[in-house]
Order: sequence, then C-alpha cells, then structure tokens
Amino acid sequence: YILGFTITIEAIGAAGVWLSVHGLLGMSPEEEVVFSLFHSLSAFCNAGFSNLPGGLSNPRLMNSDQSVYIVISLIVIAGAIGFPILVNFRDMTIDILRRMNRIRGRRYSQRNVHICNLNTKIALYTTTVIFVAGILLFWFFERHNTLEGMSPWVQWVQALFNSTTPRSSGFASVNPAMFLDVTLVIVIFQMWVGGAAQSTAGGVKVNTLAAILLNLRAIVTGRTRVTAFNRKISIGSIRRANAVVTLSIVSLLFYVVAMLVLEPELPPKAVIFESISGLFTVGSSLGITDSLHTSSKILLCTAMFLGRVGIISLLVGVAGDRRDPPVEYPEENLIIN
Repeated sequence: YILGFTITIEAIGAAGVWLSVHGLLGMSPEEEVVFSLFHSLSAFCNAGFSNLPGGLSNPRLMNSDQSVYIVISLIVIAGAIGFPILVNFRDMTIDILRRMNRIRGRRYSQRNVHICNLNTKIALYTTTVIFVAGILLFWFFERHNTLEGMSPWVQWVQALFNSTTPRSSGFASVNPAMFLDVTLVIVIFQMWVGGAAQSTAGGVKVNTLAAILLNLRAIVTGRTRVTAFNRKISIGSIRRANAVVTLSIVSLLFYVVAMLVLEPELPPKAVIFESISGLFTVGSSLGITDSLHTSSKILLCTAMFLGRVGIISLLVGVAGDRRDPPVEYPEENLIIN
C-alpha cells in the first residue's frame, strides 16, 4: 500500500520536474525523462544527488523561470512530511470527496471530525512555522550576499528552495560556503530539526521539537499536563522526545570534537558544519569533503548511519527490552531551576 502510494507521488513529481525542464537543458526527450525520474526520486528520498553538471546550481537552471526549484521543493517537503501524514491526507481527501458525493461509497450521516489526528496537526504546524521563518530569514540575510543581483522573484524562489533543502535533502543552488555566519547558524538549526517522524528526512524531527516546546510551555505556565489542539500528549511521548534531543546533543558534541581533533588544519567552521550535516543526513558541505582524511570519512560514515537508523532505535536494539523492576520505589524531587 505504502509502495503504491509512494510510486504515485513519484510519478506526479517526475511529471512536474519534466514540465519545468522541458527544452531547457538541451537534452533529448528520453534524457529529460531520466533526469526527471532521477531528481524526483532523489528529492522525495531526501538524498540530494544530481546527475547534472554543477548540480542544481547549473546556470541553465538558475537562469530559467525557477519552476524547477519550486517543484523539487514540493517533492522534498512531501518526502520529509512523513508517511503517516501523507496517509492521513489521503483519508481526509477521501472523506471530503465522499461528503461531496463525488465518489461512490457508503453514505455518510455526519462528518468524521477526528480524521486529522494530533500527529498530523502538530507536524504540519511546526513544519509551517519553521519553513516560513526559514524563507524570511534566508532572504533577509542573504539578499545582499548570495542573492545579490537576482530579481525579486528569483530571490524569493531561491529563499524558498534554500529553506527547504537544509531540512535533509542536501541539494544546493547557491554555494553554502558563501553564506553569512548567521545564515549558517539558521541552516544548522534546520539540519538539526530535520523533517517529520517516519519520513525520509533526518534530524530529531519536528514532532520531537514540538513535544519539548509544548512541555516547556506547560512547565513555565504551571500546568501539570502537556496539551495541544485540545488533546493531551502522553508522558511516554514527552520522555522519548527529551531522550532524542539529549542523545542528539551528546552525539553532536562527540562527532564535532572528534572531527576537530582529526582535522586540526581545516577551518573549524567547515569541520563543524560537515559533522552536523553528516550526523543529520543532510549531505551539504562547505567544500572540505575532498580534503578529509580517511579516518574522518569513516567517522562521518558512522555518523550518517547513526543519523539514518535513529539514535533511540539503535540503543533500544543494543540494550534490549529491560522492564521496570517489580518494586515501587519512594518518590523524591530533585532541585532543578
């Protein structure tokens, strides 16, 4: 079922890419189809590979009407939003169509008001906030830097594209090595967050970020329950979110320090960026990948494996299922301020 759903999205995405590059790259129709299929798959899976000279910064693409960047951004978002949410979209669409009597099915007496679940609402809300903020901030800081000399339309499309790709896809239309330091901080944050849970993206996931922020709101406001959209979030979800964030920070510190020790001659900023990009499976670089020693490349491979499998999943697989002892211990409070 999921495979068929994915193939449908891929077909739609490939058609969109083909329409956006048709007659643009000097390719034959067959080569355009292969190009479209390859880049649609690469975008949906958040792989970031391109078989075009210069990648997506190719001058023919940059001097086009920019539609290819919009299409690829939409495909990247579809892959990073998560399969449960895509299935939820399908269910909502079918529900709407049935209520409008546009397809055959059993008769609906009333609307299913709970068809859009809490996970979908939280993931979409958090993704939208990060996405819009990323576009605005990228445009604001880079409009006189990497976007200098571009028309307003191109600047906004490039801001959209470069706010989408750091989430995990790794595509690049402008050289990240030319970004301002403040832009790199924003990009690093986006790489750390990544996409939604059970998606093709990396990072700690937007669901995790939302959970810890909602928990923080509950603590600050003195509430005993963590709620969102008139629903209570389980304690287990909050504990897991805190564990994911903690482990991501510990892993990040380990890989950054290890890479800095192994590559003392390279610029620290580039080494730190490379480490974060590897751990959260983004694939972006400030141009030092070819200069890394073999030991550093092996270390980055372990970081990418850890980021792709998931830190929590890997630890659970290693540690096994250890249930609580059949003893109820006395409860005490820690002093935390």
